[in-house]
Amino acid sequence: MRVYIAGPMRGVEEYNHPAFRRAADRFRALGHFVLNPVEINHADGEGVSFSPEEYLARDIAMILSAKINAIALLTGWERSVGARLEASIGVTLGFRFFDAGTAVGILAPSSIEICGGYAIPPIE
Repeated sequence: MRVYIAGPMRGVEEYNHPAFRRAADRFRALGHFVLNPVEINHADGEGVSFSPEEYLARDIAMILSAKINAIALLTGWERSVGARLEASIGVTLGFRFFDAGTAVGILAPSSIEICGGYAIPPIE
């Protein structure tokens, strides 16, 4: 399988990087290709900084270009605008879903609320 790790970052200690890395290690140990947004967005060094919108755009592009077919959801994914959008892409494209903490298969989310996201800049 080709697994993408999705979960909350903003508002979580260390941006939840340790949980993302543990999940990636767990799925790699099972022999799967893993796309970890922490690795994608910090491949050039931890000092790289993008806006939330830029991070999300990079992640979505990678999900599509890497031919992902499964999403592993970290605890609290429902509170993350980005993870909700990533999960909705997975539901739309028929991906398999997993609990990122256990690597056990789960049902795809039956409904995902997308609203309440990033602030939209005013039109000038």
